[in-house]
Amino acid sequence: MSILDRIFGTPEERKANGLLKKVKAETSEVYGPLSNLGLGIVRAAWDSYQDLAKVLELSVGGQPTKQQMLLFYELLYFFIHVTIRTAVGHGLTEAQISKIQDYLGPQLSRTAVDTFCRHWPIELKKRIAHEFFAKLNDAEVEYSKCRALMLKDESFENDSLFGKLSHNVAQLWGSPSNPVVIMAAKTSATKAFTSMPLDKLIHDVAIVIDRVEPDTLAALRDRPWS
Repeated sequence: MSILDRIFGTPEERKANGLLKKVKAETSEVYGPLSNLGLGIVRAAWDSYQDLAKVLELSVGGQPTKQQMLLFYELLYFFIHVTIRTAVGHGLTEAQISKIQDYLGPQLSRTAVDTFCRHWPIELKKRIAHEFFAKLNDAEVEYSKCRALMLKDESFENDSLFGKLSHNVAQLWGSPSNPVVIMAAKTSATKAFTSMPLDKLIHDVAIVIDRVEPDTLAALRDRPWS
């Protein structure tokens, strides 16, 4: 073996390393925008949750109650739906939307669990993720019935996305008619949504979504829990 081969590897090794770098670059290029989209959703939901926690006088440190977990999950459902609705508005096809959903559903189910239950037994985490995913589908149906993001006529608040979210949060909190909780939920979600660069995130995904492989999505979905 020559000195150059010892330093830089054999031609076969250099070729293999080059292919590996190419695969890593393509993976980042194709799946990075989807990852950023998921991160944007989680950040919006978490920012909204933190603002809401101040009004409800909740502690965001330590082990949360089941009620707190459900509040955060509801915010995730909301921002996932808003994201999908925005993607439709950007003209993405049904097949492209399906790929986005196939990525976001499993990935954010895991994120929802790990946010509060990272050190719990794996079987319990799997069960909670399954329940989250099932409720996500239910929430998608519920939110899809809303006519718009927000309506000026508050007598039809349940017909708007922000109105439906606000009443869902109040219901989860055990105060379905409490105007303070309803307004806090709407204000916190609106603030997080306004700060969310959703149009850019969707635009970046639209550029690469046709290169996303169903087999890769399945592998991401079925990867082992840790």
